[in-house]
Amino acid sequence: MRQALNLIIYITVLILTLGCTGIGGKKPEREAVVSVRTIKVSSSSHVIGKNYMGTVEEEDGANVSFGVIGNVVRVMVEEGQFVRKGQALAEVDGQNVRSAHEISAATLNQAEDAYRRLKDLYDKGTLPEIKMVEMETALAKAKAAEAISRKSVSEIVLRAPFDGYVASIQPEATAEISESMTNEQLFLQISQAIISQQLYLQPLFDRETAATHFGISSRRIGTAFTQGSPYKSLPDFIRECRLKHACRLLRDSTMSIADIAAASGFSRTTTFNHDFKVKYELSPSEFRELQD
Repeated sequence: MRQALNLIIYITVLILTLGCTGIGGKKPEREAVVSVRTIKVSSSSHVIGKNYMGTVEEEDGANVSFGVIGNVVRVMVEEGQFVRKGQALAEVDGQNVRSAHEISAATLNQAEDAYRRLKDLYDKGTLPEIKMVEMETALAKAKAAEAISRKSVSEIVLRAPFDGYVASIQPEATAEISESMTNEQLFLQISQAIISQQLYLQPLFDRETAATHFGISSRRIGTAFTQGSPYKSLPDFIRECRLKHACRLLRDSTMSIADIAAASGFSRTTTFNHDFKVKYELSPSEFRELQD
């Protein structure tokens, strides 16, 4: 009985052992487990990009401003806007400028009519030559005044000089020139305009053409320069501007004396040499030699 009991126990252990080792004594192979994660596809506004720090500057640019004095009445563009060459940017009140052009055009018509009538008399020998020369001078001045005023009308509207973007708009408050100003105020406004627009470079620019350009009487301009400025007259101021311009050309260019005289607004080289000598006590050539 004891022996049988031991046998049963042995057989039971053997069976358990075989059950653990499997058939043939080998362990069964297990397949590798692969982890899987599912993602639901949906639309997204997320954009992957890079940030850079720096300053964007234009390749080429220009400051543009009105060629005439007046109050800005309309600005047609905004900062950052792309504009084409010739596109209107802003406009000033041009009533005075247009009126001045109408007056100068009428003056020119009168001068041309008077010239034709005097020319007939001169050709017949009944008019002195000096009178004909005076008439020719008056006609030339009338043509110059009309051309200046016509150009001023075209500058009422400010236009883009080339294609590009508007970087900034900085309208400057400017006082409109009027005869009600004091002599000092009128001189300041007119002199600044003459310099900024380089009107002094026009050989025939005088009190009459200035009156046409600024839309006030020549008498009022004369009073402003004689009583409200350190200059004796408007021609004295114009001469000063021309001589300063000539000095810059003598110093910075290789132009001939005659070309510099013409480029500085002098109609004759002899007049330029005389005025330069009186002002600086040197001839233009002597002044240039001292710059070397």
